Order: sequence, then C-alpha cells, then structure tokens
Amino acid sequence: MTPPSGRNYAAALRSGEKSRKLRKMTDENALLAANSAYYQAFLARDAATMATLWAQDGVSCIHRGWPPLIGRRAVLASYGDIFSNPLQGPIGCRQETV
Repeated sequence: MTPPSGRNYAAALRSGEKSRKLRKMTDENALLAANSAYYQAFLARDAATMATLWAQDGVSCIHRGWPPLIGRRAVLASYGDIFSNPLQGPIGCRQETV
C-alpha cells in the first residue's frame, strides 16, 4: 500500500488525530461514567450494584483509616460493613477530571 502524499497525507494525519481524540474522549467518558456509578451505588448503599463495578480478579482497596483490603471478597465485604453502619455519612465527588 502506498502512503498518502501531499494534501492526502495531511488529511490522513488529521483524520488519525481526530480518531485518537475521539477514542480518548470515549475512554474519559467511560471512566467518568464508572466513577459516577460508584458514587451512586455508594450513596444508595447498593451492594449488588457495587459488586458489578469491581473486577473479578486483582482487586484491592484502601478505605481511609482501614488497613489495605486485598481480594474481591474482602473489598465487597467492606462495603457491606460500611452500608450497614447507620453512622456512615454521605460521600460525594466534585470536579471529576481524567
């Protein structure tokens, strides 16, 4: 295949840049959506939804003031403990950026 030349090459470069920007935007939107889903599940104390947000393997978590939690089972159990705590205050997220 012959590479584009002249104007065609510049157009191809712009097209490639646009594609990369769109892909990045999609990745950023996906991260922001996952972050939003996490906070919605937390605020609703919805353990079932929270479980869908965590990976099956390679999971770890550090809650402020807790020791590190390693493994999906330990992480999800911690959310069960948090959600069942009547003194647990609300949390929120502001000015999300990627």
